[in-house]
Amino acid sequence: MVRRSLVQSKLTPETWLLLSSIFMTTVNAAGDPTLSRRNLFPSAAKSSPGATTVQPQATGPAASGCVQPPLTNTTWIQLGIDNYLANLPNGTSLNLQHYAASVGAPDFICGIGEKCQAGQLCSPVQAPGWEVLVAAQEWNNYQNQFYEAVGTAVQMVTSISGALVVDLYPPSHTGGIWDIFNSFNLASGITAGVVALLVLLVGAGAVIATPLAILSLSAVAVTFGVTGTISIQEALKHRGTNAFDKFSVYAFYLSEWQKHAQKSIANYTRSIIASGVSSPQGISTVLKNGTFFRERPSLNEAELVSSLRNTTTVRIMTDILRSQGAFVTIASDKCTGKGPGGAWKGTDKLSYCSPNGTMFNIIHSGKKKVLNTWWNADLIAKKYGISVQYLAEQSYFCQLNHGTANFDPYKSR
Repeated sequence: MVRRSLVQSKLTPETWLLLSSIFMTTVNAAGDPTLSRRNLFPSAAKSSPGATTVQPQATGPAASGCVQPPLTNTTWIQLGIDNYLANLPNGTSLNLQHYAASVGAPDFICGIGEKCQAGQLCSPVQAPGWEVLVAAQEWNNYQNQFYEAVGTAVQMVTSISGALVVDLYPPSHTGGIWDIFNSFNLASGITAGVVALLVLLVGAGAVIATPLAILSLSAVAVTFGVTGTISIQEALKHRGTNAFDKFSVYAFYLSEWQKHAQKSIANYTRSIIASGVSSPQGISTVLKNGTFFRERPSLNEAELVSSLRNTTTVRIMTDILRSQGAFVTIASDKCTGKGPGGAWKGTDKLSYCSPNGTMFNIIHSGKKKVLNTWWNADLIAKKYGISVQYLAEQSYFCQLNHGTANFDPYKSR
């Protein structure tokens, strides 16, 4: 008999970025065992810059005439835009909006909740100012996607978690539920996945890493009460003992995480915009090497969110099973049961027999003995569309691939 922890295998690169695999506890053979975007999020307060005298700007390297060059980082490098920005007169004191006005775009206003548009080349902005504004426009789009993705992630994790807590924890369950940091990690992973797949910023790791660090810092700040709320440990002491009471505390702290993260994203964005374009804190740093000078891809966001919802459900479900002491046994019994293919029979069992006659069972440890039954086990397949075969086989292959139990890409990458 072989026993494995229930962990998920490595899937496609996209799914693996977004989804987890901390499933069950390690055991050995001898031991006992809805993306609604703009309308969901308030726009940041708009502010108008104070009056300033804009000096004429030096002419930088220009594309030929008014023929639009390819929107690639190669074009950016060939045109020497980084050098142009580094040597811009008054560049260290000229913020992004003032710079835009100086090249002919006084209404170019970026920020969270704003859609700054560079327009067509020579209408009226000419090169190289046009290239700078196009890249700034795409960076601004990225920041807004990032801001909104945080809300999408929290909404998704909260709604899915609430349903699973009601369905999979028995009313008598008074023990712990999954670690709140797993929920923060999951929400952070969904946020990163949404942004990466929507914006497709290839090779922009350094630029993306800085704002993504906001998510982890926000999780720490919220969990330990730095943001003005009491710590989650204190909050749990004042709630009921059942699983849903504890989950309500998690839901509150997830919403606090959202507020803190979105505020930090807005402040970070505002700081870049307000700094001198040529300064280390300014837009030239995030636009360096033409990172954002590219065509915006067209993606089906509804399909993306649907895929995220499915993988998020698996992650949270396995966290819930694991919190109840679940693990997988392999070949512990022969496939001679009365269930499908010889598996154990019963709506309270999580059992599967492979075509080659290997039995996989998901069981869990009780106070005094191993338990073979689960509360609402049949809902896992009927309501959520997740088969025992999938859970068991992915657990097995994940441990084979990574050589360890409880592998979590959010913590192990």
